[in-house]
Amino acid sequence: MPNPEAAQFYVIGEPRSLDARIRNYQFKAEWWGLVPPQTWSNEPHAHVDLEISCVTEGAGVMRMLGRDLPLEKGQVLISLPGDEHRLRSGRGKAMGLSFVAFEVRLEASVAGDAGQAAGLNRLMRAFLSCPDRIRRDGPEGDIGALFGMIGRAMEGRFLGWRASAAAASHALILNVARLFAPLAGILPETPEEGAWRWLNWSGKIPRDDALVDRVNDYVIRHCRQNLKIEDVARALGVNVRKLQRRMERHGYSFRALLHGVRMEMAKYLLMVSDLSAEEVARQVGLARLSYFSGMFRKKFGVSPMRFRAMREGPLPGRGT
Repeated sequence: MPNPEAAQFYVIGEPRSLDARIRNYQFKAEWWGLVPPQTWSNEPHAHVDLEISCVTEGAGVMRMLGRDLPLEKGQVLISLPGDEHRLRSGRGKAMGLSFVAFEVRLEASVAGDAGQAAGLNRLMRAFLSCPDRIRRDGPEGDIGALFGMIGRAMEGRFLGWRASAAAASHALILNVARLFAPLAGILPETPEEGAWRWLNWSGKIPRDDALVDRVNDYVIRHCRQNLKIEDVARALGVNVRKLQRRMERHGYSFRALLHGVRMEMAKYLLMVSDLSAEEVARQVGLARLSYFSGMFRKKFGVSPMRFRAMREGPLPGRGT
């Protein structure tokens, strides 16, 4: 997210109006906004949501996955949860950006054409495991136009603006997915490093608490280890009790944070890979399959394998 001290930065209201469902995948908007064309930069950071951005004007650079990637007008960017990245305009140049962040959920499918459902689900899986982070918008500029449509609806509040914003959001996700995953039937057995940490933990981290945000970032990066709050406090250079009190102020504990992140990691792995339940458990730092399965069922209401079945189409007795 652009640093408000370095850039004039707008967050447009009513982000929930951008919610969209594409077959079994529910996209819940967290925030939407824009940076008008100007000279700016932000600090290295990561998100717990899927972020889609489009360069509206100018040029710059995105530092992503250890590489500097040049930016120019018409390019579309994605950052998957856990991707550390940084944006800056070109030296002496202005750059404008529109962006939206979504939490992604996997749900049982609705009734409808089974073939179409399976195709759209494969497209979403390929998109959510794509190793690329930058692609150029199509020759007609469809993605840039959709961002503009969303912006005008959200700011203008004309008659029917909610429906217009939601429809444009649905189209935006589909167009971006097709742009980044043109071969939706070809899926990696395991996600690329840096793309598998799909961490939409339901206990949202307050963005105005820098210390708690640092704790969350550390847990995201190290949750496969046998992590204790003492380890985090030592790494961040703070007192354990201070850390506990700060987290309690926001209504959760370190244990709840660690469990939540691990379950969201498992959810993502089940969405986009064909790893066995035992392998998924090991990937999220849990040695016993029975313990992992029990935790997963408690959080999501279904077993890991039943959850995986939802990505392909209707479950027995659900839909068609």
